Amino acid sequence: MKYLSNLPIIAVLKISLYLCFICLLLPFACQRDPIAIPSDELYNVHKPLLNFKIEQIKTSGATVTATIVEPGNLNILGYGCIWDTNSVPSLALSSKIEMVGKPSKDTFSFSLPALLPEELYFVRIFLILSKDTIYFSNPPFQTLSHWRKVINDHPGQGVPSAGFFINGIAYFGASYPDLKYYYSYNLSLDKWESLDPLPNNNFGYNGAVGFDLNNIGYFATGSYYSSSLNTFIPTKHLWSYNVLNGQWMPQADFGGSPREGAVAFSLHGIGYVGLGFANQTNFNDFWAYNPDSKTWNEVFPPFPGKPMGHPNSFTIGDKAYIGCGYSEDGSFQVDWWEFDPMNSQMPWRQMDPLPVSRFAGFAFSANGVGYLGAGLDGNSNVYHSDFWSFNPTAPPGDQWNKLKDWPGGKLWYAKGLGIDKKGMVVGGAGLSGEVLDTWIYDPQ
Repeated sequence: MKYLSNLPIIAVLKISLYLCFICLLLPFACQRDPIAIPSDELYNVHKPLLNFKIEQIKTSGATVTATIVEPGNLNILGYGCIWDTNSVPSLALSSKIEMVGKPSKDTFSFSLPALLPEELYFVRIFLILSKDTIYFSNPPFQTLSHWRKVINDHPGQGVPSAGFFINGIAYFGASYPDLKYYYSYNLSLDKWESLDPLPNNNFGYNGAVGFDLNNIGYFATGSYYSSSLNTFIPTKHLWSYNVLNGQWMPQADFGGSPREGAVAFSLHGIGYVGLGFANQTNFNDFWAYNPDSKTWNEVFPPFPGKPMGHPNSFTIGDKAYIGCGYSEDGSFQVDWWEFDPMNSQMPWRQMDPLPVSRFAGFAFSANGVGYLGAGLDGNSNVYHSDFWSFNPTAPPGDQWNKLKDWPGGKLWYAKGLGIDKKGMVVGGAGLSGEVLDTWIYDPQ
């Protein structure tokens, strides 16, 4: 203060008032506005720790199981799960399951429904707090495919054309260029075996068809190659195969004209063979084979569509469905028909046409649904790799549904067969030649 004593009294008063003013402002000057901390950082020290995993991954669903390993001291108002093919699922745009309140247990789970096969999905678990929503992420997962490729190719040669399924085993006969090779596939063992050939091993059958009745398999029609005539000769032959002792037996010749590229199926203990072609002639007749009387009888009225070669067919319940193929005028068909042998007056009923024409595709039924794929569209000379499902109980206009392309690629003359609620596709001819692949389709 000795320095202040030398100053004029007025200056001392001014300095004193200035110091007082500074002291009054100092408490307010020392206060700072709060920093805008991101909400996740604001609650970071209190966040509950959560782990989750994806389990029971299927073609169309999966299960998410989450565990809160450190609840923390936050008030959880809700929780849930979001998922999407987008890498950052959001509450606003993604599929979600949201629950109110805190989980009753530290471990909880969600079932993710209606997923698409062979898709990559991103999943986030979220906890809703009083002031924020916290997200937890995991690496993405991929749903399974409906298709499974059998590791071992079938042991035969040529493209399989005829087949049937008895007691968990599928039986096939090879086709072009010379059907001499017969083999079986055990579904439970995932194993192929070669079978004894037909007794007349001098020639084989191209474009034959197969069906089964009372645990006996049948191979019918087809053509054989005549080296002397340098051409294929269509036949009316019918052979039975006893799966218990492996014996072949000749049966009564097919009741219609010799042919190849027909369709065959069995309903109500009767075998049916129809359509097909021979030389330059296509057929629209159908014939029924009675294994007890070993006789053939023609079905009336005949098939109401165009006479067709290399059509497709499958059975669903107690009815058969036939369609596609090519006609004598060079056109390729999309028409499909239902055949009900119990309706003797009107056994045929037209169904929705397949949206894309073709012939020599593969077809099978599984779990009450028909499936069709691949083949050649001669109208545009395009090989198909598409895959379709058919529901006969759907309203007209909605019976066909396009699925994801099958993984076997573009080919024709593959053989489809329904096996124990699944489908099987064997062989075929692709853009680069003969294919020996085997695929199993599981719709579940």
